[in-house]
Amino acid sequence: MQPEDQPLIGRESEILGLHIILDESKMLALMRQYMQDVDIFALTKVYIRYKPETNCLVKYLIESGSGSTTCYVKAYTAKDSAKLESIKTAQNANQIIPIIVKKHLMIIYPFPLDAKLKVLPRLLSPESLPNLLARALYPKAQVQPHIQSSEILQYKPERRLVLKLQLTSGEVLVAKAYTDQRYKLANLSRRRKLHSQHLLDVVGRSSKHKLLVFRWIEGRNLTHWYHINQNDLAPFYECGQYLRCFHQKSKPKRVIHKNTANFLRSLQSRTEDLAHLMPKLKSRLTHLTSQLLERLQDLKADKTVIHGDFYASQVLVTPNGNRLIDFDDVCYWYSAYDIGTFIAHLEFDSLGGDVSFARSQSYRRALLQGYGELKKNHSYEIELFTALALLQLAHQPFRDAHPQWAASIYHLIERCEQHLQSFKLLSEVNNLEGRLTFSSELFDLPYARQLLLRSIKDLSSADRLICIAVTRYKANKRVMIEYTLERANGERISILGKVRIKGFDKRTWHANKALYNAQFGPNGNDGIQVPKPLGCSSDHHIWFQSKVAGKSCFDLFCQQKSHSVSQRIAQALHKLHFHHIDTDRHHSNQDEIRLLEEYLTLAANQLPTKAPTIQNILHNCKTLADELCTATQPTLIHRDFYHDQILVADSEVYLLDLDLLCYGSPALDVGNFVAHIEEQCLREFGQVNYAQQQTSKFVEHYLELSGLNLNRDIEIYTLLSWARHIYISQRIAQRNDWTEQIIELCEQRITRLRYRYL
Repeated sequence: MQPEDQPLIGRESEILGLHIILDESKMLALMRQYMQDVDIFALTKVYIRYKPETNCLVKYLIESGSGSTTCYVKAYTAKDSAKLESIKTAQNANQIIPIIVKKHLMIIYPFPLDAKLKVLPRLLSPESLPNLLARALYPKAQVQPHIQSSEILQYKPERRLVLKLQLTSGEVLVAKAYTDQRYKLANLSRRRKLHSQHLLDVVGRSSKHKLLVFRWIEGRNLTHWYHINQNDLAPFYECGQYLRCFHQKSKPKRVIHKNTANFLRSLQSRTEDLAHLMPKLKSRLTHLTSQLLERLQDLKADKTVIHGDFYASQVLVTPNGNRLIDFDDVCYWYSAYDIGTFIAHLEFDSLGGDVSFARSQSYRRALLQGYGELKKNHSYEIELFTALALLQLAHQPFRDAHPQWAASIYHLIERCEQHLQSFKLLSEVNNLEGRLTFSSELFDLPYARQLLLRSIKDLSSADRLICIAVTRYKANKRVMIEYTLERANGERISILGKVRIKGFDKRTWHANKALYNAQFGPNGNDGIQVPKPLGCSSDHHIWFQSKVAGKSCFDLFCQQKSHSVSQRIAQALHKLHFHHIDTDRHHSNQDEIRLLEEYLTLAANQLPTKAPTIQNILHNCKTLADELCTATQPTLIHRDFYHDQILVADSEVYLLDLDLLCYGSPALDVGNFVAHIEEQCLREFGQVNYAQQQTSKFVEHYLELSGLNLNRDIEIYTLLSWARHIYISQRIAQRNDWTEQIIELCEQRITRLRYRYL
């Protein structure tokens, strides 16, 4: 049993046998007790289907003295006692029957017994299979049902079985057994055509046994390319071409129109089950799902015939080109759903270690390039459906009995949130046209390439622009765009374009250039740099800089015990503080309090029950801010200095996002950095002091370098930054659960600082 299973068992009050069915050692003992004629020596969970407070089904791989086999077990609640009583007993001694464990309200189904796929014992019996196949085959198919061998390709209990049949004639067939509902859907799609050709060669069916028989298609599915040495993109490019053809040429005759309302209800139900698995994610899941549902309800996009379950394993690469398989979910809906589902599965496989993230992204690009030019709004629709598909896949690590299923689910939800954010960015940028008449020129590949060539002298006409992506968007204020180019030698470079909507940000552009040329470029001998400014186009409100490699410093800062990272960051901040550039921007202690008052007033309005406490925190922050020193000598400060603004690459340290660069108190940057580290430690590790040694070393080294006596001011500015996190934790839905703790921490700090300084 996995460590994550124990809390789940503790939360489940209705399914009596859950503590046994999820525990392989307990289940092994139980099976040995009830299946004494089988010498079972090992048992492994391979598949789980769990409906909270209803039932849980687990499929096991069993190792015994006679070889490997499977079985599945289903655990019920007390409400289903009658169901267990109604199970029929054997008619003869040789008949396989379910094993009822009344004490634990469980039923064991020895393979090939299946409660819903009634045909399985006959389908998997060498004696009855030929007769069953003969009755199912179409006479005109001219297939002789003489079976040489059979192989189970897939089995999902109470859902579906896929069987490969090798005939003595050399022909190969595939037999699929379905539940009643799934058979109806599969039967509808069995005669799908493209270019007047049947997509699958159906050679038989049995509505009585819910069975379809197809000719085998020789080929390899796309997942094969995950594991070959060279990064061959051609199959994925061709897959994109084939999918576009399928979308454009498929006829909607006899195709089910997917009901969006039903899809939304199903998604809501899945999310509720997921929240039961991961209660710590409940508020995030609730917010995420409501946003996805709202966006999907508002979506206005063209519909067409789609595959409905499109991912790499559903595509065969054959000598005659790509072929799609498994048309059970064909429907009339949004074409972006197929593309988003494919991308979501790529990311799922990447998170599972089946394919590297870099290669999965190459496959994604190849698929989209093969699909062809997307409509203007199609790119952000794909982001929405990728997010939806990832949410649908989020339960899969638990279903597959993954050893660290909770961590895997967490990562999938995180990626889902990121794709939703990308969707918002792209859709909002699409609405920029009302504010920026030239916005399309920044995102149109041919025009943007010309803009880059005109603005950046380091580029040449041989450089090819291959990708444009929005990486950040602050509504009605700023946009950051990443341009990826390929040089003649195959090298890829990334350039960031920074757009200010109200007009070209001349001051920030000149400030970055001034710093780069004043020892913050490669001419400096300390490895502390800012990204290289490359050029600008004031008419387009944009300036460009190199995208630098490196890692955000948070993990390195918190985990490294040598303190070298904390000292390097202190050196970088000290270097910035003791440079001088021409700027008329200043930020006083009063400016900081004015902003804090604005933020905390908003937070108090959002949290009326906490409003008196928040107002009291604001009052005390103002009182303590009166104790701050008034700067006698102006210091150049970052004003938004925290760990995400610092990239570490070996011995190099890069300072990012200097948009707020101004003159002010150096203690503001130091305190802001400390508060942000502590706040993220609270969220990630549950301990606000997790990196206390490192933050203390950072402050100590900064004060050594600067020779300043700023301890009091740093502590007060750290409090002001913490107080601002009350507002931030409400603005960012994923942080809502931390607001109360942040308020308590602010109160504790106020008590300590008042005692010390007032």
